[in-house]
Amino acid sequence: QHANAHGDIVGTTDTAGTWTPVLLADEYGATTAAPASRLGWLGKQQRFTVGGALGLVRMGVRLYDPRLGRFLQTDPIEGGSANNYDYVAGDPVNKVDLDGQICWSCHAKKIKKAVKRYRHGIVNFGIGVAGASVGAACVGTVVCGLALAGVAGVGFAAHLASDRAAGRDGRGLSLRGAAWQATVSAFSGGLCGKIAGVGCGRGAFAPGRLRGTAFPRFYLGALAFYTNFVPKTWRG
Repeated sequence: QHANAHGDIVGTTDTAGTWTPVLLADEYGATTAAPASRLGWLGKQQRFTVGGALGLVRMGVRLYDPRLGRFLQTDPIEGGSANNYDYVAGDPVNKVDLDGQICWSCHAKKIKKAVKRYRHGIVNFGIGVAGASVGAACVGTVVCGLALAGVAGVGFAAHLASDRAAGRDGRGLSLRGAAWQATVSAFSGGLCGKIAGVGCGRGAFAPGRLRGTAFPRFYLGALAFYTNFVPKTWRG
């Protein structure tokens, strides 16, 4: 099977090298006749047609009708796309919604903007989790200190790298600010790991309410938020 850049199967070749074209679909997946194979539009992504002559496509948790360019069931995720039945906000050339829940490509710009805006908080959260793992595993004070200093050093570099990648958009950190945030995050995470053990690192990603093993998730998240909005005197 051979696919184009969009992921549509455009043809097949047999063992003798004979090329057999597949009925082409428009941008929404609609064809002028019933396709010979269940794999055509988005076939590279293993999206099969179902329903026989209806030509529906199984897109994860929902059925999609290429002729209408819309899903047949409501979106299970509120805000997953433009409306409950919409497919990729009307842009099937550049976007796909393979699971029928969230059109990630539709939100790519928003996600990129959010990551850019809150990059230091995200870095601090990662530093805190790494520090928690070090704190839980440490047995000697000197070794712990050196290990946490190493985590802080990596975090310091990550802060500066994130500023460079974001073009220092006004929320950049000075060298002092980056060192401060990395140090606070690393040693606070280490303290959490020392108190809660391995549960601190695991709890950072634990589901459920903010209690028990889920507490570290709240703690490290609050740490990331706090260090992301430190006083302006620490900023560049």
